[in-house]
Amino acid sequence: LPSRTILALIPCVTTGHATRDMYAKVRHERASIQERIDELTRARDQLDEVMAHVRRAGIAPEPEAETEAA
Repeated sequence: LPSRTILALIPCVTTGHATRDMYAKVRHERASIQERIDELTRARDQLDEVMAHVRRAGIAPEPEAETEAA
């Protein structure tokens, strides 16, 4: 969470009481985090597809390994 949000929420944590504004900020921050998680999940899934394609096509040895073996 950004520092400004943490500062705004400290009273809620220390007193156990939250205002509607505080709760709205927490909900907004949670939604932002979820959006980033969703973006990362999509990126991971795309990488999984690329990796699966590479495995199906076959993984060639590294060029350095070929020259060392010769």
